[in-house]
Amino acid sequence: MRLGVFMRSASLRLNYFYNRNQDLGAQAIKIIPLAHCASQKRAARLAFGFDHTPMSQASTSAIPLPDGEDREVARLTYRYDRLRAFFYGMLEPGWVTFALIIAIRYYEMPDYLKALLPAASFIGLFLNAFSASLASKTGQPVAKILAFMLLMSAMLIVLAILAPSLAWFLTFFIAANICIVQSPPLMIQIYSLNYRPGERGKKLASVLILTSLGGVFAGVLGGKALDHDVSVFPFILAGMALSCVLCALIIRRIPSQPLNRASTANPLKSFSVIWEDKLFGWLLFCWMVIGVTNLLTIPLRVEYMADPQYGINANNYEISVVTFVVPMVMRMLSTRVWGYLFDRINFILWRVLVNSCFLVAFLIYFNSTSLFMLGLGMGFVGLAMGGGNLGWTLWVTKLAPSEKVSTYMSAHTALTGLRGTAAPFLGYWALSNMTPHDLSLMTAGLLMLANLLFATAWRSPRMRKLS
Repeated sequence: MRLGVFMRSASLRLNYFYNRNQDLGAQAIKIIPLAHCASQKRAARLAFGFDHTPMSQASTSAIPLPDGEDREVARLTYRYDRLRAFFYGMLEPGWVTFALIIAIRYYEMPDYLKALLPAASFIGLFLNAFSASLASKTGQPVAKILAFMLLMSAMLIVLAILAPSLAWFLTFFIAANICIVQSPPLMIQIYSLNYRPGERGKKLASVLILTSLGGVFAGVLGGKALDHDVSVFPFILAGMALSCVLCALIIRRIPSQPLNRASTANPLKSFSVIWEDKLFGWLLFCWMVIGVTNLLTIPLRVEYMADPQYGINANNYEISVVTFVVPMVMRMLSTRVWGYLFDRINFILWRVLVNSCFLVAFLIYFNSTSLFMLGLGMGFVGLAMGGGNLGWTLWVTKLAPSEKVSTYMSAHTALTGLRGTAAPFLGYWALSNMTPHDLSLMTAGLLMLANLLFATAWRSPRMRKLS
């Protein structure tokens, strides 16, 4: 009886779907009757995103949910996204900080291989356009695909625990990292369809705060454990595998729809938006300058504290706290503020403020030897990360038509992967040929250049309209 009442109520409430056809500067609304659905029950389940059955060949394009019209979808998305965030955050210190400590101090990894672990996630990002294409061909809701990727990553981490040598450890762990970073084009579709434009920053900020909290928790415990005895790393990796499984079970319950096959079918065509949408292409170029500057410093932050030649020679716990826990705490404290500003001020001004925090951070960090000043520098890194991670995830929703948001995100993440793969190698080359002081000046100069390049986009009518 209750099911029948619910279905009739849903039928009345969802009398029409709204299929948003959006130009770059304007939006038109097209009304699609429910008669196109096979039945009222099927229609309601599609509208609420609860139908996890494969779509037919004729209906593989996602049916856009109207931004915020269905509050139940937004509520469920927010609920389960926050629930998975803490466990997802527990993975973050493992991919670079813990992995480098394990590889260097347990497996005695040679210098020429050190850049592989920091580059792994970016190699995965470069493959996003191809994984999004494969995901669209399955016709499955994106939440179900995300859950599958998380389970695959868990399995690969378990294989890394059992690895008999450094080569096998790197192979399985890097594969796990590549697998888990296929999520951005899928998650951005969920955020774009399930949330209103004016609430995305605020809602994602809360999720990122919980992610940071999980990262701090894992960073402190893992750092303590590795400092006590690096040979306990299998237990840390087992915790990462368990976190992947829990995330998979939770994320599967987020309402979602299949990717739009028409816009993601050809992975190479995803890159065409870079030159077809000139403003988007210019902002990607600006982002490239920022990204290379920031990413080349990531492995060097650990190397700078760990290598005795720089006069610090910190222990594992100090490295973990300064390079991971401190920025995570600052990221957690600042994310909500950045989310509030993201929804309310011009995106160009917002991005320049984030860049300026990175600039101050590098000047302090690479010119310091005391733990307090190193922590202060990484505190500014965390402040910048609070905005940088949120902006990296959501900024394409400012420009992309709703039906192409995954395509735009694939192009964005692919270029992130390209620069991220090269940046660690450039970073180690720079540190071997420059003093830390010179490195800080170079990064500060590049970030000032990036701010000037971003400022030129202020003249765009689209950017002014977004303010």
